[in-house]
Amino acid sequence: MTEVLRGVRRDRRLEIDDVADAVATRMERQRHLHRPGTRWVFLLEEAVLRYQYATADVHREQLEHLMTAMRLPSVVVGIIPMGVPRQGVRARESFDIDTFDDGAVKAHVELLGGLLTLTHPADIALYRRAWDDLRGLAVVGDEARALIRAAAAATE
Repeated sequence: MTEVLRGVRRDRRLEIDDVADAVATRMERQRHLHRPGTRWVFLLEEAVLRYQYATADVHREQLEHLMTAMRLPSVVVGIIPMGVPRQGVRARESFDIDTFDDGAVKAHVELLGGLLTLTHPADIALYRRAWDDLRGLAVVGDEARALIRAAAAATE
């Protein structure tokens, strides 16, 4: 994560160096993966697995971390293979949809300049449809692990 965020800082020509704080925040968020009663479903495009933003060693470590997270009972990782027919389903900006204990639902859209939080029901419905379309293309379990292993092997 440190290497990725250093790269983002460099690419965006940011003067403020808050990488250590940002890494600490992200590592703290990972504790939620172990919270009882939660379920986390992640969808990734296969191309993301192969995009080497850091050194080959760091990239392989990231892929191994993903494989480790997939072993958690609260985590499901779906990977959308590069060769899957995509009629009517295109790649989307990075987003997540969170449902909270009080029933509130928020969609977070990652933009170049920050994070956009959406709460209007029509916006949530739009992102749920996009999620469902993308999830329908994804493979999980052994098929997903095979794609991750292939991406790691391509770094050697």
